[in-house]
Amino acid sequence: MKARHSVFLLSALCLASTAVFSQETSQPPEENRTAASRYFLGKANEFLMPVNILGPVNKPGQYMIPSETDLIALVAYAGGFREDARINDVKIVRRMGEQKQPQIIKIDLTKFYTTGDLNLTPPLKPDDTVIIAGKKTVAIRTIADIIRSAAYLAQIIYIYFLIDKK
Repeated sequence: MKARHSVFLLSALCLASTAVFSQETSQPPEENRTAASRYFLGKANEFLMPVNILGPVNKPGQYMIPSETDLIALVAYAGGFREDARINDVKIVRRMGEQKQPQIIKIDLTKFYTTGDLNLTPPLKPDDTVIIAGKKTVAIRTIADIIRSAAYLAQIIYIYFLIDKK
């Protein structure tokens, strides 16, 4: 009887460890504010602005960054790129005034990494959203991980029923 409980506890711990994913959420910025009011004064009397970064970075979300921050520094604030990031497919989505359609700026960061030329990255503005594309091979790897976890759980359940029959 004790072996059944320990097998059950072991399987629950394995399942919980593979399913634990968390991401911070933040509330979207107010839409009614003008562009000038989207800057905030920081602790060291520097202007801060909210920007969002989404995609395969280690800590996606909204950041309050100094107004002179460039795209590379924003990625560093977000913990850097994950291995599945397509750095040749980066977009900045920017709303300009009262326009209905946002401006989309496409950036190939491989050019920046080969030359180091910061002029290849546009300056960030308040409420910009940086979207980094991910590689499709990650989806295949994720599916393989799910199948492996399911097989592991099925094996534990099978062992549980073998012990229960004895």
